[in-house]
Amino acid sequence: MTSSDETIKPTTSNASQPPPRPGTRVIKIVIKPLHTSVCGRARYHVSAAYRQENYAVQLRRQLSAIEGINTADVNTLTGNVVVTYGRELSVQEVTALVQKAVQRAASSVKYSRQRPSKALHITTHHINVPEVGDKLLAFIKQQIAAVSEEAQQVFSQAQYSKQSSPAEPQTGQAPYGNMWHSESAEKVISTVGVAMKQGLSHEEANKRLQEYGLNKLPSIAKRSEIAMLIEQFMSVPVGLLGVSAVVSVATGGLVDAVVIMAVVFINAGIGFFTERQAENTIASLTKPAPRYARVIREGEVREISHANVALGDLLLLSPGDFVAADARVIKAQRLTVDESVLTGESVPVRKSSEFIAASD
Repeated sequence: MTSSDETIKPTTSNASQPPPRPGTRVIKIVIKPLHTSVCGRARYHVSAAYRQENYAVQLRRQLSAIEGINTADVNTLTGNVVVTYGRELSVQEVTALVQKAVQRAASSVKYSRQRPSKALHITTHHINVPEVGDKLLAFIKQQIAAVSEEAQQVFSQAQYSKQSSPAEPQTGQAPYGNMWHSESAEKVISTVGVAMKQGLSHEEANKRLQEYGLNKLPSIAKRSEIAMLIEQFMSVPVGLLGVSAVVSVATGGLVDAVVIMAVVFINAGIGFFTERQAENTIASLTKPAPRYARVIREGEVREISHANVALGDLLLLSPGDFVAADARVIKAQRLTVDESVLTGESVPVRKSSEFIAASD
């Protein structure tokens, strides 16, 4: 053997290796499993294959010659090696075979230098890298389960508070049905049981409010912030991105999966804050201004809110007042009502106590 020849001494991976002889140049080859969770397919990073075309050819040839390994692809741009193997082999056996192929490929490579070099001592190290993809999937499942559990708790608390809170007045049916407009004023007064001059008593008014409910329209239920946040992940595009992230993790593209999930979360955050601001704006615009009505109770004129107007209250109307509820005109003097919000008429309509509408 001449001085220009190079001796390569392969050693066994993860075993006690003798120290190199003095004057021997040490070449360290690192084998790092990147993805081995898919049965029949494994991806490794071999440091010696990075930008080494000759070594990649030898490594591909050594892997293809192993019984049980179907295909072997070596990428010199990244140093990654992808092998497909039969079901009769386990991941541990495939990893051991890859290590042996790496050693044999290193032994078969002819290293040429401008000046003679001394013998080479090659060491291979198998680094067990935790499956980051599996951990990412477990983390995503854990976060989804946590959000679902929190949403269920919020819903349960809302149901419990609704059941345990004092019962709100329920809207009941008026004692005379919906035919009050076809009856005379005297009959309506007699039916609702109210004195013409005294009006309702405070006790009777409170009783009727409890029985028939407050004089206000039911408010529209507002979406909770948790519901708005969950809805950001329920669209079809987000689902497709989530599937793409899972596929990227399954094929070893961890960086792609992280980028995709980052886009999903950023999009969800923007959508959540936008919808929450829109909900608050709509709520502020639809919140009615407080209005008050004058009623006769126990012979005295009192000013109460529209919501506290009870069935049978005697209303006193002045120019510019809002009518608190459907009412039968008892006495009127040149009374006109703007009904444009109901009928679209721009001209006020005159009202009279003597008028009796048809039953239809």
